Amino acid sequence: MPEYHGMRHFKNGISSVSQWTGRKLKEMAKVLLPVISDAKDDRVVTAARALLDFMYLSHSSSLSDSELDAMDKCLRTFHANKSVFKELGALKTKEAFHGIPKFHMIQHYTMLIRMLGTPDGFNTETSERLHINFAKIGYRRSNRVNAIKQMALYIQRMEALVMHEEYLQEIGRAQRHPIPLNMSVEEAEEIQDIDDEDWDEWLEDEDQDQDADELRDAGVRVNLTQLLDEFLGQNNQPQGHAWKEEEPEGNNQGPQRFHPAPLVVTAATPTDTLSIQVLQRSRNADQLHDSLLLCLRRESGVGIPTLRAKIPPTTKVGSWSRAQLFHAPPPFKPSEGPHIDVIRAQPMKADRYDCVSRPARFDTVLVQVKDRMTNGIHSRVRVIFQLPEKLHHIYDRKLAYVQMFNPVSQNPAAPTGLYTASRTLVAGRRSCAVIPLDDIAMTCHLVPHYRQFRPEVPLTQYANVLELCTTFYINIFATYFFYQLLRHWGQHTAPV
Repeated sequence: MPEYHGMRHFKNGISSVSQWTGRKLKEMAKVLLPVISDAKDDRVVTAARALLDFMYLSHSSSLSDSELDAMDKCLRTFHANKSVFKELGALKTKEAFHGIPKFHMIQHYTMLIRMLGTPDGFNTETSERLHINFAKIGYRRSNRVNAIKQMALYIQRMEALVMHEEYLQEIGRAQRHPIPLNMSVEEAEEIQDIDDEDWDEWLEDEDQDQDADELRDAGVRVNLTQLLDEFLGQNNQPQGHAWKEEEPEGNNQGPQRFHPAPLVVTAATPTDTLSIQVLQRSRNADQLHDSLLLCLRRESGVGIPTLRAKIPPTTKVGSWSRAQLFHAPPPFKPSEGPHIDVIRAQPMKADRYDCVSRPARFDTVLVQVKDRMTNGIHSRVRVIFQLPEKLHHIYDRKLAYVQMFNPVSQNPAAPTGLYTASRTLVAGRRSCAVIPLDDIAMTCHLVPHYRQFRPEVPLTQYANVLELCTTFYINIFATYFFYQLLRHWGQHTAPV
């Protein structure tokens, strides 16, 4: 599975996962549909797609009547196809789906949303979250002897402290003494490592792997949480540019369509300063120099002979291993807030024993086509670089060397409902180009169509599947942001 920033990569597969937690299930759901796309019975894929659409729609902070109708349609699609799981032996209990309370709960979602509003901020993990505050932390404060009574007493005392703090705030005498951020982090790390074995012995069904993450998420220090909220509320991070509105074609007066225009940010200093020919060898970018000359001719108007004389392959350029894209809140979903994408262009890193210490990561992106508003061309970033200062009179902006993909398919692939893309080849070679870095609109996740792999092709942990396969699914479930954007563009195409 190709990696994607912010998405968990199950490097050992999912068969070795002994206990599925809510967080792991969410990460698995992001890649579930492409993984099962080759299921023998299409009803499996159709039912899974319907549930994924329902979950991603319900996650939104604002829902229109049409989106609520789409959620109801997803449920009807799932119920029309769910019998396949019993036929294939996946459900062996007598009750089948009737024995799973959540499948009854979701029947009431759209009705309750119309009555009470969207369920953002609420989910079925609430009880798990409260288990941390009301059980785990209290147990850690006890002496492990007759722990339940001490845990109950701890909760009573914490409630009393909260009530007293609210009383002091009400009468205007509250004095807050926030804990310094670095101290709180250190204390949280210490708490995470205390007596994990004792807790697991006392409650055997707890997930040992989760303790550190759960305690961090629990907000062990209330003041630390308040500090973080205040920091995030001060708008200390860059804001993206305003989204671009697509001009209607002819007399088309349909709904407005917007396209991202992020603010692209890199580190102040480059990661490396290398010659163009070294980058060509280390980044599998054999067309870098020629593509750079073509780009500079297009952007600056300087002729190729002049550029070739001024910028030989030995020219050293600054290269960056990553860039960030800051997106402003989308106009069609302003309540969702801003979003940050990360582009990585990192070659493989080996230790002194020639063992892989960091696999190569070259992310795929959507490139905005100039002079015409389209949904973008997919490409894979191999190098992020900038000409040296002495050549800034020719071009002073940052550039990206990308491997191109063909435009997306006209129709989605059945039964997944996902659009596909394929590598662009010219005379048997990958089509590549150098583009301005700020022409990149956003990142995307491409997943191979695994059925097309040849049996003789070895697949290892570090296999470059984006080079071994020819056709790829555009995974709209990689992030909620990408899912909402493709729904806005009308390219979500859920199966009927």
